[in-house]
Formats: sequence, structure tokens, C-alpha cells
Amino acid sequence: MDAVADQIIHSDFCFHVELGRHSGKAAQLKYLDAADMQKLATEVNQNIKLTSTSKSMIFTGLMTGMRVAEVSALTWPDIDRQKKTIHVDKSWDYVYGKKFKKTKTESSIRTITVIDELLNHLKQLHALQIGAGLENSDHLVFLNNRGRIPTPGACDNLLKKYHDTLGIKRISFHGLRHTHASYLLYCGVKMEYISKRLGHKNSSITRNVYAHLMQEDQAQEDSRTINALRKIN
Repeated sequence: MDAVADQIIHSDFCFHVELGRHSGKAAQLKYLDAADMQKLATEVNQNIKLTSTSKSMIFTGLMTGMRVAEVSALTWPDIDRQKKTIHVDKSWDYVYGKKFKKTKTESSIRTITVIDELLNHLKQLHALQIGAGLENSDHLVFLNNRGRIPTPGACDNLLKKYHDTLGIKRISFHGLRHTHASYLLYCGVKMEYISKRLGHKNSSITRNVYAHLMQEDQAQEDSRTINALRKIN
């Protein structure tokens, strides 16, 4: 309809089309459990290099829960090593010209507290960029040795490789966001905090998306339930 309005096409060829429906992935396939998360985090937090900044993007996504477009748009001024935070106020437009664009929603603008391991990882990456003398006028964090930001497809291909080599579940980059949130829920972090960390408008959105439990949490709750019921008898 937008294309018709912009006179790019003369008529809406999708008019009266009915979309077929497919069942979505089971909830447990969209994120890693804690054991797989640890395997992946260990793997991507080593051998930092400019020829594989997609690895650094994966580590950042796993440790922050940021969307892939938000990770791609990170610039060095967004990272505050003193306060140990990352500020999110833009995303990367892969479709129309590979440039900065607004975040998905107004609530997506946020500041995320991060761990020292991630800051040290990014510090090493920055040193490599400076040492290589990369032309980086936009101060992009994940610019590789060819002066480009890896695409979401490149990151997904690397995650597929880790699925094969590490024996972890097959997930997409967005699955890193689900993994991050699910792990925090498993650790008892409040839903309201996780909601703000992810950039959701309100906690009900977060609650609807992450109503499931992680594998370890499910087993723990099963054990608690059985022990509680045994006390009755």
C-alpha cells in the first residue's frame, strides 16, 4: 500500500491475498539454557580479532539483550567505562543505505549496566581498530578489517557454526536476547527491571514473551513442588 501511495507500483498486487499460517518455534528452541549460554559466552569472549567482529557482536548481544540492529549501531561514545554502562539511542538500517536510524520504539532508548568482561572485550577490540588504522568516522564499535559491520546473516551463520562445534541449541541472533532475559529470570531478577533493560514499553510485554521457564529452573521448581507435596503425607 505504501508503494502504491509513493507511485512506485500502480496497484497493490497483494490485495485479497490470504497468508498461510505456520506454527512458531517451541519456546525452548528460541533461547539457550544456562549451560549452553556459558559455553557460548566462553567461546566468543576469546581470540578477539577484526576479521570476526561478528563474534564480538554475539558476545555483546548475549551480555546485554540488545537487538541486533542496536548492537550494530553501537559507537564508542555510547560506552562509558567509568560508569560501566552502554547507552542505546539508535539502531542500524541494513535495508535502506546502511546508516543510523531511530530505535524500534521510544522506550528502546535506555542505558544498560554491563559486566567488566564485556568492557574489557570491547576495549581490546577498540585497540585493534586503532592499531589497524581503520577509517571509522562514525566511531562504529563493530567495524571489521574491511570497514564493514557484519550483517545479521553473518552473525546467524556463526551461531550455526557454534551449534555444530559446541553442541548447543540452534538459535538466531534474536535468540541471544531471549537467552539473556530468560537467564536473568532464572536468577531471580525482577521482571520490571528486565523489561526496562530490554527496552520494552511495559513489563506486561516482557511477561507475555518470557512466561516460560528455563530448563534448569523447570527442574528446580519440579523438585520444590514434589518436596512440598511430600510434606502433606
